Amino acid sequence: MAWIESHEDLPNHPKTRKLARLLNIGVPQTIGHLHCLWYWTLKYADDGNLARFQNADIADGAKWDGTADDFVQALTEARFLDSSPSGHAIHDWNDYAGRLVQRSTEHSDRMRTRRAAHVLI
Repeated sequence: MAWIESHEDLPNHPKTRKLARLLNIGVPQTIGHLHCLWYWTLKYADDGNLARFQNADIADGAKWDGTADDFVQALTEARFLDSSPSGHAIHDWNDYAGRLVQRSTEHSDRMRTRRAAHVLI
């Protein structure tokens, strides 16, 4: 089971409040969409690189019911997404979820090694 780090200042952070204004929704709903996006990213793009996904995929991952292009544009304008000619990426993903992904990978490697030590040939 994966988890994400969520900071107590997220509801009052200027980026969160800007995203809420851009999407014309409340801050609690905004946080819900962000968390859904981050959970989805952990499962399907654990490096934070969303370049292989279309805007509709990103919006679906965040459980956004409105226009996908508007949602992704708002995420970019509020600086939750970085945009480049190659596609989108979660802003500062490695600073937050990168540590979790690395720990998870290290744990999987340790467990694989332990299981291999008990295999009888």
